[in-house]
Amino acid sequence: MSSSTRPLNSDPFANLSLSLSQTKSSYDGPGDAGYKSHDPFDPFTLWDESKKSYRRPSQAEQETLYVKLLESFQNLSSLSVLFPWCILEFEEELPPYNDRPFFVAGLVAVYLLTGEEYPLGTTYMGSPGRGFDSIDPDHMRQDLTPYHVPSFSTFEYLHAAVELAQHISSYPKQLLFELSEMSDAEFENILSTLPRKFGSMLAYYVNGEFVDQLASCHVKIPNHEVGASDIGLLQPVVPLSNQFSSVDCSARHLVKMSDIADDNMVTVDSCFTSPQRMLFVGTRTGKRKRRTADPTHPNYYVILEQDIYTSSDPIIPEPPGVRMGMFIYISR
Repeated sequence: MSSSTRPLNSDPFANLSLSLSQTKSSYDGPGDAGYKSHDPFDPFTLWDESKKSYRRPSQAEQETLYVKLLESFQNLSSLSVLFPWCILEFEEELPPYNDRPFFVAGLVAVYLLTGEEYPLGTTYMGSPGRGFDSIDPDHMRQDLTPYHVPSFSTFEYLHAAVELAQHISSYPKQLLFELSEMSDAEFENILSTLPRKFGSMLAYYVNGEFVDQLASCHVKIPNHEVGASDIGLLQPVVPLSNQFSSVDCSARHLVKMSDIADDNMVTVDSCFTSPQRMLFVGTRTGKRKRRTADPTHPNYYVILEQDIYTSSDPIIPEPPGVRMGMFIYISR
């Protein structure tokens, strides 16, 4: 039997040379922000720019993705495409951190041991509405599409449409409405009246706040006591600096959440989290009561509370850590 390096005609990546060594950096450990900005399958991508959506890979494409990754990751056991992720499962151990591309064919790569839990967001969160689809104005319907973060005015529209919602979040494939807390029986009854869909986005609902289950980050509560006193002064050992720890640049100005657009990459670098690369995928909004009555406006106003990101970074063994999957990054 003879072997040949000549590509098959059916190979959609015939001219691709998969080389992860080009993306390595000298820093070996979680938190290197420059470690895998390059997609090893670029320019091939499952993102369809003309439709502003992902496309399902053919069986041949998915098999080729797996085979070419297997050349670098010999213990890769399975590859699953769950937009916006490419779930990669491994036997016994995960590949070295710096060998892991952040993107695979335009999808955020998630690295798991076989049998580990999939990241938050791979299944729908909440209970689906059982009412009729919402009849939305054209400009709202165009803004309510999968894999797109709606504008703030669209969130205001959604809050007016579902008055019981105290918080509304957008995710790549769904909207999540956190309703005012009620009994389980009341919640089941109200689901039959709530819209099943807004625009092209499926609507799901939860009874009360969902943020505790939503956030998949662990933050260690600092000990505010110093000695016998509740308040103390510590002599700083490291001078205050706006230079990032592992990224060769410095912070110049604060970035407003409203200035972050679809699919923007954000890198957080601090002494508490270490550098972590994240992809912007959604927003969480909330209602606040007005201080003074105004007959020309509702008795509430809507605020942008949090941005929602996805990350492929591994769990850091010491708190705080960021899990793979969806999590909320709170900006104040």
